Amino acid sequence: MTVYIVTWNVSTKYPEGIALNNLLGLENNPENDLYRPDFYVIGLQEINSQPQSVVKGLFKDDPWTQKFKELLNIRGYITIKTEQMQGLLVILFAKKQHLLHIREGNKGAVSIRFSLYGCSVCIVNAHLAAHDHMLDERVKDYEKIVEEHKFHVKTTTDIFAHDYVFWFGDLNFRLTGESTSPPEQIRDMVEQDKLDELIAKDQLKLVRQQERAFTELTERTPAFPPTFKFERGTSEYDLKRRPAWTDRVLYKEPENIYKNAELSAEQTSYRSHPGYIDLN
Repeated sequence: MTVYIVTWNVSTKYPEGIALNNLLGLENNPENDLYRPDFYVIGLQEINSQPQSVVKGLFKDDPWTQKFKELLNIRGYITIKTEQMQGLLVILFAKKQHLLHIREGNKGAVSIRFSLYGCSVCIVNAHLAAHDHMLDERVKDYEKIVEEHKFHVKTTTDIFAHDYVFWFGDLNFRLTGESTSPPEQIRDMVEQDKLDELIAKDQLKLVRQQERAFTELTERTPAFPPTFKFERGTSEYDLKRRPAWTDRVLYKEPENIYKNAELSAEQTSYRSHPGYIDLN
């Protein structure tokens, strides 16, 4: 079973004129698609949440949901659930063949939970506190989400009571050394391919090691350059901010508690799509 997860801070922009095929690993012609996962999970942050947009959303899909549906519905995917809280949006698509095996769907804020072939799954799209010095606030955000996201299913009332958990979004973790590592130095290290030295300073990696947050989850070490922050419409970093890996995808490795089934999870691909920098 394959799950393709996208996390993207779209900075209140609309998808008009943006080709999303490459982002989803799809060809322009559906007949030429080489790879189609069982599930697509799309998590967006900072979508336009002005009052008029929210009112329109009561009667029809927002533009981003419409765009993803156009691409995926014609390829045999069904929209299982869409959930929005202000600027946060999460959409779950599944191949038609799995539809009869999805049970107990429930929504809570920007998380989705369901049962698939008897296994429980929880999806969380998060946007945590910004800025370098707000690490403690990010940890508090995480704790609050874990504490307050409750589901009306007896066996899986909490996020981590599920067999599988996929947690992603603009988590906003930065690099330590705010006073000793200016933006220009980080940019130069990226250009020199010194990513290992930089990832060692990653706040998310450190809080997990210190067991302050996200200790229940696993992440494949990013092998791509920092995703934050670029000058709009270019591949150049905005040096008013220190580059960092703010956009992340983590997952919970399932415990084998079933007699007749062995559960496992593997992050087979983890990459960035810099071609979507320009949203103008």
